Amino acid sequence: MVTKVYLIRHCQSRANAKRQYSCSIKDDLGLSDVGKIQAKELAQFFTNIKLGKIYSSPFLRTRQTADAIARLTKTEIGVDDLFREPNCGEWNGRTEDEIREKFPEAWRGWHYDPQNNPIPGGESLLEIEARVLPQFQRLVRSHPDENIAIVTHYCVFNVVMCSLFSSLANFRSFDTTNASVAEISMENVPRLKKYISPVKTK
Repeated sequence: MVTKVYLIRHCQSRANAKRQYSCSIKDDLGLSDVGKIQAKELAQFFTNIKLGKIYSSPFLRTRQTADAIARLTKTEIGVDDLFREPNCGEWNGRTEDEIREKFPEAWRGWHYDPQNNPIPGGESLLEIEARVLPQFQRLVRSHPDENIAIVTHYCVFNVVMCSLFSSLANFRSFDTTNASVAEISMENVPRLKKYISPVKTK
């Protein structure tokens, strides 16, 4: 039995547009105007794909992205907290410029060797992997011979990709822009069929 998983990074959020770290659900302002257009374009990718279920992080930006796909495909959405945005600790609410100025060493470590340099006060890549990968495998087992979609965040997306196809040391190897989709066939081994961003709006 084969389960096909469409792993999706949410469309552009208002925080993304400001280059701001946003890991608090209560402060999530959802998709930007560009992101809302992206969500409609992204949904078109699934026009001819029958989805058994869509799973979404509880954040507004992921739910809005999932909603666009669900409306077009008439698919049920399940909110799954285990695919939430990772805790970004002392960087929450700060822009990249503010972080570079206040945390220069931590910023360099996070960008050049994130496996060994987690965000100060935030989740490490190993901690993200420990909560996300077992749930990913559970969802695969619960949908034999079906297609499912998981709408999540940059760090979760890349951790799953590294865990299945590489290692956490290669976390920065995946250029996961907003609205990126990885089509993963879960067979005897995971097989990456596609890794694309099917939207034109950037």
